[in-house]
Amino acid sequence: MILSISQIERNFLRKQSLFSGFTSLIITSLFFFPDFPFDRKICLITALFSLMYFSFYVFFDLISKYRDIVIVFMSNMALVFIGMAVHWSGGIVSPFVILYFCIVLSESAYGIEKTLTIIVAVSSYVLVVGGECFGFLEVSNSFSEKIYSSGLVAWIIISMVASFIVVTGYISKLLMFRLKLDIEREHEEKEAALKKYTELNSYSQIGFLSHRIAHDLRGVFFVLSSYLEMQSEKSEEEEKDKKVIVEHLQRMKHMISQITKYGKPSMDEEEKINPVEFVENMITIVKLFEGARTIIFKTRFPDNHDFYVFGSRQEFQNAYFNIFKNAIEAMSEIEGEKIIEINVLKSEKEVKIVISDNGMGINEEFLPKLFIDPVTSKKDGTGIGLFIIKRIFDRNGGSINIKRRKNNGTMVITQIPLYSE
Repeated sequence: MILSISQIERNFLRKQSLFSGFTSLIITSLFFFPDFPFDRKICLITALFSLMYFSFYVFFDLISKYRDIVIVFMSNMALVFIGMAVHWSGGIVSPFVILYFCIVLSESAYGIEKTLTIIVAVSSYVLVVGGECFGFLEVSNSFSEKIYSSGLVAWIIISMVASFIVVTGYISKLLMFRLKLDIEREHEEKEAALKKYTELNSYSQIGFLSHRIAHDLRGVFFVLSSYLEMQSEKSEEEEKDKKVIVEHLQRMKHMISQITKYGKPSMDEEEKINPVEFVENMITIVKLFEGARTIIFKTRFPDNHDFYVFGSRQEFQNAYFNIFKNAIEAMSEIEGEKIIEINVLKSEKEVKIVISDNGMGINEEFLPKLFIDPVTSKKDGTGIGLFIIKRIFDRNGGSINIKRRKNNGTMVITQIPLYSE
């Protein structure tokens, strides 16, 4: 079962509340230790902490609908309790001051953009420590008294801690905001790749089916048309019937030619295409294919990527999608490591893209017939795919060649003219 980001976050939030509840409960148990170094009122605060977190865990399904409000409320309640704990554990030298930063960071981690918690954290700290410094609150630590006696030093420390809380809060929110944007952008790119994969896969299936239908029916209509043309002249009525049949056959022949248009997209506007960027995008799309999850893709590119080919991006995507798909399907039954290697080579006049796999390899008997007759070793294959691929390269001034590798597997060599301005 694949969980969405919101489900993962909900589960983590619930587990965190349970963990925080038990942690607070453990600290509360220190009340019974005779050598507890702080005011035992702190144990009362941690008991309230524990109660709050356990309540959140028990009633999670009910109050999680108001996620942001609940998180802000719990954060601010925690800050009030932390202020009390800081006061009873040494004030300006209290080790619990670090909890202000923890609360601010944890709230940012949940994507809360409001600044209320930062304001409450700074106010809680300044009121408690400042109150002790000015004598409004009792000082329980001798070391704190020495710091407070030097007013300037005390206020430098207070100002620095308050400033760090503010900076920590805003930087963490900024980082989480950027992280959120990166996640959203990655999600959009994945959705776009998935959409393109669906489009290319649909085109592949429709194209193969339509060309197969057309290929089979053309033969039938050719035989019928030839038979009618060879018939000697008959009576006027029979000639009339023959003419009607021929007209229907011509109309059906036209319909067959229209069927093939489902397998051949309209020629898109040609454009400059960077082969390296194109291959990287194709790998991203192909990785969504179900059989590609266990495949290792290895690429080898020229050091200088600043070169282009010219042609229809849509048609090249269709062609290479089917080449990759064939490679993936060829490795479906092999054991061990499954590898597809993509090598982009640039020469003075052309760009060569070589795609190799370590699958079962194409049958030797099929090699002379490729691009001539429909040949396939797939159980449900039509053998039409290579015709479509070859036509695409022909229309774009390129070429394709297929070889069997020495150590099993297939190598597909495609060549496209190098673009020059």
